[in-house]
Amino acid sequence: MTSTRELIGTLRHYDGNRYRGQFTGTVTYTGFMEGTGQVLTSTLSNACVPGQAHLGIRVLDTFASLTVAGRTGGAVVEILGSGRVPATGIQINDNTVRILCGTGQLKDVPRKGL
Repeated sequence: MTSTRELIGTLRHYDGNRYRGQFTGTVTYTGFMEGTGQVLTSTLSNACVPGQAHLGIRVLDTFASLTVAGRTGGAVVEILGSGRVPATGIQINDNTVRILCGTGQLKDVPRKGL
């Protein structure tokens, strides 16, 4: 799955090394999940130790119509992630994607899976 996002939001800096962000906008999925919806992203980043930045994200993507493995319905998709920057220009992320709730053909996905 590939997602493309157009986000608008603000970053709140706590000091020179930490910030929190809240962003909204639109998202488009292509691949085994397809649809266009609304996104709400929250981020928290900490770079207190030079060269060892780490971050956490929570993304809620809301779709009136999303197709997953040939099944279509409304859905809320959550992406939870953590990342780190071990060296300049390198970022390693670990993300979990799950459907929190669905309608139509996706209504039982959170409980039963695909």
